[in-house]
Amino acid sequence: MGAKRFNKASSLHLILFTAVLVLCAVLFFVVPKINISKMENRKLTPFPVYSWQNLENGSYLDSIDLYVADHFPFRDRWVDVVDQYRNAGGIKDGEIAIIENENFSMESTDTTKLDSVDLNIVQDSIKLDNAKLGSAKGLMIYDGMGIQIFGGSNKYSKLFASVINDYRSAFDSSINIYYMGIPAHGEYFMPDDYKKGNSESKNITFTASLLNPPIKSVFIADYIKQHRDEYVFFNTDHHWTDLGSYYAYQKFCEVAALKATPIENYDIEYRGRFLGSLYQLTRDQRLKEKGDSLIIHKIRNKYTMKVLDNPKNYTKGSAGQMYYKWNNSYGCYISGDLPFERFDSDVKNNRRLVVIKNSFGNALVPHLVQNFETVFVIDYRYFEGSVYDLVMNQNITDILFPIPAFSSNTVSHIQRIKSILKINDAKKSEQIAIKQTQKEYPKGTIFKVQICSSKEHLDTTSYLLKDVTKYSEYKYHNYFIYLVGNTASYSEVEKLRLQMVDAGYNDALIRGFLNGELIK
Repeated sequence: MGAKRFNKASSLHLILFTAVLVLCAVLFFVVPKINISKMENRKLTPFPVYSWQNLENGSYLDSIDLYVADHFPFRDRWVDVVDQYRNAGGIKDGEIAIIENENFSMESTDTTKLDSVDLNIVQDSIKLDNAKLGSAKGLMIYDGMGIQIFGGSNKYSKLFASVINDYRSAFDSSINIYYMGIPAHGEYFMPDDYKKGNSESKNITFTASLLNPPIKSVFIADYIKQHRDEYVFFNTDHHWTDLGSYYAYQKFCEVAALKATPIENYDIEYRGRFLGSLYQLTRDQRLKEKGDSLIIHKIRNKYTMKVLDNPKNYTKGSAGQMYYKWNNSYGCYISGDLPFERFDSDVKNNRRLVVIKNSFGNALVPHLVQNFETVFVIDYRYFEGSVYDLVMNQNITDILFPIPAFSSNTVSHIQRIKSILKINDAKKSEQIAIKQTQKEYPKGTIFKVQICSSKEHLDTTSYLLKDVTKYSEYKYHNYFIYLVGNTASYSEVEKLRLQMVDAGYNDALIRGFLNGELIK
């Protein structure tokens, strides 16, 4: 009798187990597949493409395993259950976890993917409001907001400033260079008892004090502080919001002698709730409960956007999206972290900007497009071209470095910014020669390019001037001299001279004028 009951129970268990397996199999094929996990903020594994080579080396079956794991029915719900279970065993008091590695920065990741980070964590016994405070994987979590702990120092400021000074030395003073140091959450939301005097804004100010004139510093920390009670930083992501970047844009316009677009002149788009990079790193339930919303301030002026495929080709590329429609998180801005992009707007002011940034600059770029004819965007972490060549070949007038304090205090970031300037020895020698030549002229000299001369007055019907739309005439003794251009920069007039040589004016030469008179 007992054996029969045991057999019945075993049979029942087997039936139930089989039914569950069949149900899971049916659901696997019936439940619609998704391409992106909002829970993990990443693309899910696609079904692998079959080939005999992949089958033979085992990668095809491995890819199928990953596909099944990523598309298991109700996967996000199961992941959420596991996260809640893990968090239930977490820290219960007010202790704070600190990352000892001073080179750790969320900027080592991009806005669409987070790799695993090995964190060396110790415990700090400072006690704060237990109802608001928590910690997870080295990040302070206070009042439902993830806060990175700043570990910068003056020695890193000196190193970073020397690199920006190298950029200043590389270019003519007519090219404006701006440094915008960006503070993160901790500057505004970290409890005062925990700041211990290590201030991002003080570090930024010290960095700015080391920059050679005429580098212009854009100080945004105090201005953003005035808007601290607004939604200027995300809770679950290490970036600022669109609104936070807008306030930085306003300050930049003040420094750069531009008129900022009023906030009411944007179109607002709400893309709903999302969980950002700090949640993806920690899976902390307090961050999940607080969450974030993506609110986009869309610009209204006309523009074109190109994702440039070749760092040496400044015009050829594929179309991009200013606000990538398939991304409902911070990664939507300028289509994410791309090495090289170009924006041409309907603005006509002869100003052309290069933005050298990491992901913090992504939300800032759309605002800047409203004030420049052309904006080139470089993500220094991935760009393999030469900033020097870009600036010299594209008549760049302005260069902006919007760099978070965390990044300007990280050696790998400083090295990358330095590495992309790429001035070779020949160009350095040429640049020195040009500067030396300009010093030989009196202060206030205006340079022009002489394209031809004649004993007789020429007009536009002359074959010598037929391809020139704008020129000036100067009578010198018994000759009429015909000139193009008008600049105080010798390097600029040298570029124009080379352009005229290419146009067929082989005898083009540079002339200097002081107070309207030709310098002999």
